[in-house]
Amino acid sequence: MSRQAHGTAEAERTGLSSRTTDAAAVHYRISAESPPVATRLRELWDARDLFVLLVGREIKVRYKQTALGVAWVVVQPLVPAIIIAVVLGTFARLPSAGQPYLLFALSGFVVFGLFASAVSRAATAFIRDGQLVTRIYFPRALLPLASGSASIVDFAVSFVVLIALMFLLGQTPTPGIAAVPLVALLTIGLALALGLAISALSAHYRDFALAVPFVLQLLLYASPVVYSMELVPASIRPLYSLNPLVPLIEGFRSALLGTPGPTGLEILGAAVTGSAVAAIGILVFMRASRDIADVI
Repeated sequence: MSRQAHGTAEAERTGLSSRTTDAAAVHYRISAESPPVATRLRELWDARDLFVLLVGREIKVRYKQTALGVAWVVVQPLVPAIIIAVVLGTFARLPSAGQPYLLFALSGFVVFGLFASAVSRAATAFIRDGQLVTRIYFPRALLPLASGSASIVDFAVSFVVLIALMFLLGQTPTPGIAAVPLVALLTIGLALALGLAISALSAHYRDFALAVPFVLQLLLYASPVVYSMELVPASIRPLYSLNPLVPLIEGFRSALLGTPGPTGLEILGAAVTGSAVAAIGILVFMRASRDIADVI
């Protein structure tokens, strides 16, 4: 008995509208319409094995020919956290919700580092690996998604270091630590949606990729990474809480250190903003990636 073959293809300037198959060959019908969302999602699911291979490749390339290897994952958040703890915690004596300032700052850097790393890697995926797009067809979203998802490994290593440091300083994680995977999932989901849009736009205009480090630096100061929400004036707190990273960072600290968590209003405002950012990011990618093989 023969088995029907199924497949999809993309016309880089047009898009796939429908497909017909028979037992002997696969036939493709091309139209000017963009493929529906359901077709794109099915393609991504069918290419899940390739996704795993790309994630593994991204992790290997990141640490290839480095003397310190994974130690860089520890150094990058730990050194800034120590400096901040000395400057703001010891000299300026800023509040840290009753926790050692080193743990307070490092917990913020761990969450923000996951977001920043995922956005940065996803944003430059087509610039770094554009030759793959021009040689063979695969779901275009797979490349930035795999690049950004590799950041979860860095997060896991940093998280283990944070836990070890807590025990060294005489602190124990709260039962809320069970919520950490959810916080990490929401953080990387937001980062990947944003990274998708920037990756497609960067293929057309390199300015978007160049602007990413600058925007992330601004976002670092606009988020409660190194300072407590106590320092944010009550008059601007509703506007400040529209930043979707605010409840993620505060929620991570609360789950791990037992500090005050985000309020219901902060969660609601950030949820609306985060959902809007994610939806816009996906729509921008779907539109900007149609002719991506022609502009890389």
